[in-house]
Amino acid sequence: MRGNDDCFHGEPIPVTAEALHGVKPHLPSGILNTLPFRHVLRSMQRSQAVVSSRTGLNVILATRLATAAMTMRSVVFLKSGGHVAEARNTLSVLGLCATPGSTIDIEASGEDEQDAAELVGSILSDPAR
Repeated sequence: MRGNDDCFHGEPIPVTAEALHGVKPHLPSGILNTLPFRHVLRSMQRSQAVVSSRTGLNVILATRLATAAMTMRSVVFLKSGGHVAEARNTLSVLGLCATPGSTIDIEASGEDEQDAAELVGSILSDPAR
């Protein structure tokens, strides 16, 4: 079921990079720029970081992380304990509920993915930075 052209409602569309290579499927305007599709179409930089803050991933650290992620052109996802967060979203990052010593998987995808992964990892590993 589709609403207006700015929204997509209903079942998710399975998509692979091979399926979209050189093809422009008829989808609502702007949907290829949304996170799930953009994430599939690019390579990815993966790394890990350990939360070294004494209080874990708190609101101050999550805000610093989100602010730093917004300066990058890449999309950065954080994974911990079965939860996934988009690094630009402070509430999403807080939803990881990462405690001190937790390992966070970092996945960056985009033009500056290497720098983005390193920046996010350094903020998590050294919150005093």
